[in-house]
Amino acid sequence: MHLSAFIVPMFAAAGALAAPPRAVAYRSRDAVLPPMRRFAANDTGLASLFICEHVYWTGDCELKYVAMGSSSTDCQALDGKASAIGPDPGFTCTFYKSDNCRDVPDGFLTLTWPGVPNLLLSPKGNWNDAIKSFFCVKQERAKY
Repeated sequence: MHLSAFIVPMFAAAGALAAPPRAVAYRSRDAVLPPMRRFAANDTGLASLFICEHVYWTGDCELKYVAMGSSSTDCQALDGKASAIGPDPGFTCTFYKSDNCRDVPDGFLTLTWPGVPNLLLSPKGNWNDAIKSFFCVKQERAKY
C-alpha cells in the first residue's frame, strides 16, 4: 500500500474538521430585548446594568452591579465601548459622554429596562461607543 493512499485521506478528513468557534456570550442580530439572564430578584441592594460591546446584545457582555445614587460620589466609570446597554427592571440609569457624570457639553441619556439594543439609534441619537460614566437609582413605584 502506498503511503499517499493513507496520508491524503487523513489530511482531507482533518481539513473537514473546522476549528471550534470563539466563545461569545450572545449572538442575535434580531434581538430587541436583552437575552434572558435575569435572576428572580435583585436583593443585593445594588443596581444591575447589562452592557454589551456590540449592538443587539452581541459580543462580550457583562452584568455589572453598582451602588445606587445620584450624587457625584455615586458616579460610575465606563470604558466608552458599549453598543447595547440597559438596566434591569426596577432601575433607572442616566448615562453621560463625560467621565464625571456631567451633561456638559453632550447632554445625558436616561434609560429604564430593557435599555437600548443599538446605541447608534438611541432616543437621543448616536451614543455608540461614547458612554463614559453613569449612575443608577431605584425606580419609584407609581402611587395611585
